[in-house]
Amino acid sequence: MPAYMIEARVIIETIRQMVKSGLFPSCYREFRKFLEDFSWAFFGDYLLLKAYRRYGLPSPSYALLVSKEWYEWRDNKKLMLNLVNARKIVNELYNRLKEKYPNLPGKDKFWSIVISEVTFPSFVFLFGKEICGESLPREVPRYLLHAQITPYATKDFEHIGEVLNLPNPDTFGKDVIEAIGRMRNGANKNSAFIIPPYPANDLVMILVEKWSGVKGLKAKYDEYSTFVHSYPESWLVFPFSSVIEVKVFKKEIMEIENIIKELWRAYLNILKAKSKHSSKKKA
Repeated sequence: MPAYMIEARVIIETIRQMVKSGLFPSCYREFRKFLEDFSWAFFGDYLLLKAYRRYGLPSPSYALLVSKEWYEWRDNKKLMLNLVNARKIVNELYNRLKEKYPNLPGKDKFWSIVISEVTFPSFVFLFGKEICGESLPREVPRYLLHAQITPYATKDFEHIGEVLNLPNPDTFGKDVIEAIGRMRNGANKNSAFIIPPYPANDLVMILVEKWSGVKGLKAKYDEYSTFVHSYPESWLVFPFSSVIEVKVFKKEIMEIENIIKELWRAYLNILKAKSKHSSKKKA
């Protein structure tokens, strides 16, 4: 989040200068960038802080992992994790578990619980790509599957078993690990490393909405997609030449302000949340 704050200040100052020049379409583009950056920072820190609170595990933040090189590598390998793909993976996991655990809730509730309770290791294990000795660009992150990810992912899935009120959450955790392995055709038996999934913006926005409880984040982000590519002919030559445009802009500023305030409150609540690891350490 500190790295995001530096860029956020630059974006805010850019918006101020554009407002003075009456370049409203460009302001909306910056709004979109602001929401995108904030969401990525929230997304990364949420997974990081949950892992630390549970296990004292210093996981990295997604916001610091992303890079142009990883993005391009992911694009070439067709490894984008969007909302549709994520739901498909969780639904397949559900189908594999349902036979042994007939009391599982419906698919939508199962998705909701899984996504609410994952931390960095379980998110990576569930959606990542396992590899053996494949040569990777230096910028593509990878983790030791059996040392850094699987043990903590298993504990996360055990915790999900508890949330689901299953009689043997320990067994459930192991069954989830095995089910995901079968979904990958047993790849995890021979794989040494796992690459975290590179999430698409739509997935990041949806998860941040769920984790933060802030409604309308993705809808507002999508509204501004029209202004991603601005053209000189769409700009206003004279500042504030349109009264309607200024009034609309004022309304948008207020809506954006409310969303950002809610996100900040949710983020601060994450920071204030009690750490199980810290509690055990003090005891």
